Amino acid sequence: MSVSFAIFTFINVWWVTLFFVLPFGVRADADKGVGYVAAPKARRWKKVVLINSLVSVVVTAIIAVMIANGAVSLKHME
Repeated sequence: MSVSFAIFTFINVWWVTLFFVLPFGVRADADKGVGYVAAPKARRWKKVVLINSLVSVVVTAIIAVMIANGAVSLKHME
């Protein structure tokens, strides 16, 4: 896997996993009587970005190992 392909893969994996990580730890603010019970109490962007980046590194590493071992072939892309 080339460096440019690894970066491209990481960016794509990062955006896809963002929607998986985004709801982690969300607590509804139902005490205020607002009709939006799914709205988070506080913004926690730093935590979401950190967790998402770690998950993306792991997934990208798994993809790189699969390509290196031949489980996924990229011959048709050359």
